Amino acid sequence: VDHDSGVYRRLCEHSTMRGFITSAKKFFTSAGWAWGAKFLSSGQCSAGIALTGTSLGAVVAELLAGCANRGLLSELQGESLPAFHIQHLTTFGSPPTALSPIDNALRSDRCFPGHRIYRCSNSSAVGNTDLVAFSSAFQGFVHPRQSAMQLIELPDGSYDVQVYPCEDMDTTTVPTWMDLQPYLNRQREKHGLTFVFETLRQIEDNHLIAYYNDSLEKVRPDKLERLDFRFSRFSNISTVHELGHELHTSSSQAMNVTEVDSQTKELLLNVSAMVAAER
Repeated sequence: VDHDSGVYRRLCEHSTMRGFITSAKKFFTSAGWAWGAKFLSSGQCSAGIALTGTSLGAVVAELLAGCANRGLLSELQGESLPAFHIQHLTTFGSPPTALSPIDNALRSDRCFPGHRIYRCSNSSAVGNTDLVAFSSAFQGFVHPRQSAMQLIELPDGSYDVQVYPCEDMDTTTVPTWMDLQPYLNRQREKHGLTFVFETLRQIEDNHLIAYYNDSLEKVRPDKLERLDFRFSRFSNISTVHELGHELHTSSSQAMNVTEVDSQTKELLLNVSAMVAAER
């Protein structure tokens, strides 16, 4: 995947990283997808379509949802396949995708029902952070219009959650650079000269869908119920999730990073190369 966030293209009325568009179009114009489009547009899905994706699969789910609900699926899958709409979107560890928030044109509030879920520690003492959820924000990319759920690891190994409502436009920019500081400072202090290597190694582990499953299971059930969060295990979660395995390749991302130390620059230059690290 071309992860150069300085190179973007227009898709369904949004400017999106070129590599993301290339990957999505490769999948949605493949022979295998024709069956999927016909199934999703059939009466078997009359109750609605829910998309779930992780990492690169999450990006592709967001692009699909944005195009579908704008009536512009032909830009993604061609003119010959039937159209459909997306009713629900849940993603894990998605990087910022577009220069303006991909939104739901079928709703007056422009929000996609569902949650964008990411892991981010609020403490300098404990908890991992999924840096992929920030990665391309350095070039001004933002997340879609939907509620965001932050998973926060606590000292006892359980997890708390913080929900940011879709109605607040700041939600499209979380986690922010400042939100990452407790984790990055701890990593620098602990690992010194091996800070970049050790942090990238942790991302390879905590960006996995299995890690998100485990984190959600350690949130008190009553808390998720109050949030009306519909959770089931996502170990085999959809064609769009599997896309992450199919399209992920090793690459580097050229970022215009000018206001951080050299070690952190090196780290962030490599984070987006690990999108869909669940391989």
